[in-house]
Amino acid sequence: AGHFVNFCPEGFRCVSSQGSFGAGHIGAPTFAGEHRPSTDRDTYEWGCPFHGRFDSSRYESGRGACRYDADCLCVGRGSPDTRTVKTNDGGEVVVGQFRSMRSKGEEVVVEPVTLRVVPHYRLRRLPDTVNPHDPHADLGETEELPRVAWLSAYGLEARKLQSVLDDLRNAIQWHVTRYAQDADSLPPEEVGPLLARIRRFELLSGECAAARDTAAALSLSSPAPFEPTAPWPAAKGSRRPEWVGLRPEAAKDTHGAPLGCEKAAGKCKALNCYGRPEDAELRSGMSELKAKLLSRFKDDGEQSGEA
Repeated sequence: AGHFVNFCPEGFRCVSSQGSFGAGHIGAPTFAGEHRPSTDRDTYEWGCPFHGRFDSSRYESGRGACRYDADCLCVGRGSPDTRTVKTNDGGEVVVGQFRSMRSKGEEVVVEPVTLRVVPHYRLRRLPDTVNPHDPHADLGETEELPRVAWLSAYGLEARKLQSVLDDLRNAIQWHVTRYAQDADSLPPEEVGPLLARIRRFELLSGECAAARDTAAALSLSSPAPFEPTAPWPAAKGSRRPEWVGLRPEAAKDTHGAPLGCEKAAGKCKALNCYGRPEDAELRSGMSELKAKLLSRFKDDGEQSGEA
């Protein structure tokens, strides 16, 4: 057999057999004992071997890692004839009929197949030096991780996310209180950075809600708790944060400002994404101020074009 590179098209993702590659498809693939031919009765998991790493949409067949036809498959995303089943260890398996695209030698066939598939879960990885007040700062990438890896990463990532949301919320609240009724008095040089803060707050609030729900779903009993302090040193003095530049790297052993999470027994029991009923006034004021600033931006642009 030759060596073939296979691509899962849009609407499909790559899954591979745990019988061939073990559980926990992240990083470099490992073989689960003797490499035997996989069958549709195996449990599959998101991610396929490709160039020494697990990949979401590509795999190598023939003389590649996926030696047998059923080792690696492309399956449809969001297949309607499936259901999610909880496992004894708190994990999940999606069971049902998937549209399957697989290689058979040099041919590719699409057919329905009944499978058990272990999913991965999305988690935002904020850079350890992220400064949410810098309008040009990188907000990192969203990764798809197996359950154990997700829960392992969540403790620090949740603290970073909550700290960033707290900082953005406080800055936005200060501006809403001061400028909601008189947006034209906001200095021009602060309009862009404030709009950037609002956009980031909206984006990260949504990702926060998704992470909170995932933590609750993946934990055996209650949602995974995390430390109630920011992983960055507390700011000294009362000066407003700098707009531009990095801050010290986040670290598990650093305990900075208290977090605005939901707390119990001295720990954060859940993320606070600022979407509660008591946050409605902040959300309303933020939306109103944002609309006024965008209108001001538009008016300033039109006046510049006429000049």
